[in-house]
Amino acid sequence: MARKSKACDIDRLISELDGKSETAQEPIIDEIVGCGLAAITPLTDALQSGASYQVRMAAAVALGKIRHKRSIKPLMDGLSDTSLNVQRTAAGGLKLLGAEAVDQLLEGLNHTPEEHVVRKWCAEVLGFTGRKSVVTDLIKRLPGE
Repeated sequence: MARKSKACDIDRLISELDGKSETAQEPIIDEIVGCGLAAITPLTDALQSGASYQVRMAAAVALGKIRHKRSIKPLMDGLSDTSLNVQRTAAGGLKLLGAEAVDQLLEGLNHTPEEHVVRKWCAEVLGFTGRKSVVTDLIKRLPGE
């Protein structure tokens, strides 16, 4: 029962993230993550909304901590955010998803050289998956990088 009542407060919890340091956000993020899958859509909206970078960062952290495949797409989109901090936390969220995100990360390597930021983050996260099978793809797709 408690999870359902928390789910009703997700938007309020997300709004509480604004203007807070990463440390002050941690208990709020944990509460959002405790809401489970019901939090994915509101967190995706927050990550893609143009809200403050603090809110977008926290949304990326929470999406990663939820560790569900529905978090992959918004986190992949977060790799091209205008804020380096949001990009970093989106990459961190994808690292938590690990092998679950490999296919999308490999696809991310196909971004054009002009989209080098996404390619760089995808390569970094793939390196953290520990899957030797991605090494060949990394060398093939990023020969000059």
